Amino acid sequence: MILDGKVAAQSYKEELKKEIAKLKEKNVFPKMAIIQILGDEASEAYLRSRQKLADELGVEIERVKLAEDVSQEALIAKIEELNKDDKIQGIMLDRPLPKHLVENEVFISLAIEKDIDGCSPMSALKLNAGEKVLVSSTAQAVVDLLDYYDIKIPERKITVIGRSKSVGAPLACLLRQRKALVTVCHTQTEDLKGDCRSGEILIVAMGKMEYINTEYVTPSMTVVDVGMHRNAEGKLRGDVSRDVWAVVENYSPVPGGVGPLTTVALFRNLIKAIRG
Repeated sequence: MILDGKVAAQSYKEELKKEIAKLKEKNVFPKMAIIQILGDEASEAYLRSRQKLADELGVEIERVKLAEDVSQEALIAKIEELNKDDKIQGIMLDRPLPKHLVENEVFISLAIEKDIDGCSPMSALKLNAGEKVLVSSTAQAVVDLLDYYDIKIPERKITVIGRSKSVGAPLACLLRQRKALVTVCHTQTEDLKGDCRSGEILIVAMGKMEYINTEYVTPSMTVVDVGMHRNAEGKLRGDVSRDVWAVVENYSPVPGGVGPLTTVALFRNLIKAIRG
């Protein structure tokens, strides 16, 4: 089965529209602030997709543009200003940050209740402790995709390849909260093929184009590909080779798998932030 993220995203968007309409009936108007440090083309492209969805849902976005050489003090001051703004329920600071900024010190200044992309170290600590917090929209999108297609998580053996702060680490925590039996691997794992093949669900977020081939999977497996790359012909590809699609029971394609759900998950986090 193809785990079509576009179909799932549309369903979640319809739910969001209903929730937002109910909030507006109570004079609650969803609004997020997006802080962009100029010079990142990927951030600009992502902003367009967020703005498009915001317009569709009726959510206001306040765009905060800062110079590439912004000081750490100035950035933190802006975050603290947004923390205090009662009209803004969610804040997202686009990554990666310029090298002169200390990421942890910047993100720890972000109010945890407004941290709609799970960037704060405090969010990570609470998530690791098993508490309910807002998490990375990409990690949440993976879980949302599995839920939409009714792929059970509790008691399933799930292998996650990748341990980044933005995807692999929070995703593993989310899955463990759902009672999954999680193994986290990376490119240097001694028996990566064996760990992959021993799982019932394989989630790949390793950042290496088409690294995972048919030797890493079994026919009964569900494979979720979080990777996103452009090959020499400029076509989008994931971390999983397309040969895998013909072998496994369920798979998420690239493009059209996790990607469409990521932006939707961000707005779902905004509504969660409003509801507390």
